Amino acid sequence: IQAAKSFNNDVNILNLFVEFRSDKVAKQVVNRAKSVLACDSSFFSPTSQHQRIKGPELFERLMRVLVETMLEPREGACLTVTEAYRIFCQLSEQRSLGQIKRSMFKEIMRDLVKDVHGLGLRRDVPDSQNKQQEAWRGLKLVDVEVLAA
Repeated sequence: IQAAKSFNNDVNILNLFVEFRSDKVAKQVVNRAKSVLACDSSFFSPTSQHQRIKGPELFERLMRVLVETMLEPREGACLTVTEAYRIFCQLSEQRSLGQIKRSMFKEIMRDLVKDVHGLGLRRDVPDSQNKQQEAWRGLKLVDVEVLAA
């Protein structure tokens, strides 16, 4: 506006006051700035050292902690998806992260357990009532007392 004042009256400054101050133009400018200043997707990845206060990668980081530190391979042990999800929800609640859908949890957890422990998710593990359930055979939770606290 200061620059427009320095021009003669033959310059049309209506756009400076009306068009360029509209919500539509302001949103376009903000979106353009976001795209110019956006960082690579790996910057906030679950394995990155950079962390947001709230972000979707925080759930995967917590699952990674669960898989790497709280689960251990053990002959004859069985960890069900339901039990793993319950434990994850307790950990998530302790850290005030909120909840994620069980289907999302299962998908990410399946890949993490496969990468870290080399175990695939089975769908033929019988429970106490002899019903089929999804579980990892040969995997056990290390410390239940820590989670209860």
